[in-house]
Amino acid sequence: MIDGDGLAYQMIFSHADEAIDEYWTKLGGQPVWLEEPHWPLCWRHERLMGFIGQFRLPGRQIRMAYLFVDNESEESWNPEGGENALIVQPGRIPPLVQAS
Repeated sequence: MIDGDGLAYQMIFSHADEAIDEYWTKLGGQPVWLEEPHWPLCWRHERLMGFIGQFRLPGRQIRMAYLFVDNESEESWNPEGGENALIVQPGRIPPLVQAS
């Protein structure tokens, strides 16, 4: 992938022997927050969503996207159903996303 600055990016997956505590793209584990933690709640069930992964976004500035889904819901696929959330830091939290 090439971004607007002409920089090329490639994603390679590998097994980590230790917990990742830096701003890297990863699936599973615990999020490494760039700013204050903002763990979203499922609208319907008012419970914490499950953390799927974090993704470092392209560009010179460090920016992270954190993906969450309600693991116990059959409606988590619906982008406007309130049972999934993508939090981007730095950035503002969308008004639809409630957090604990």
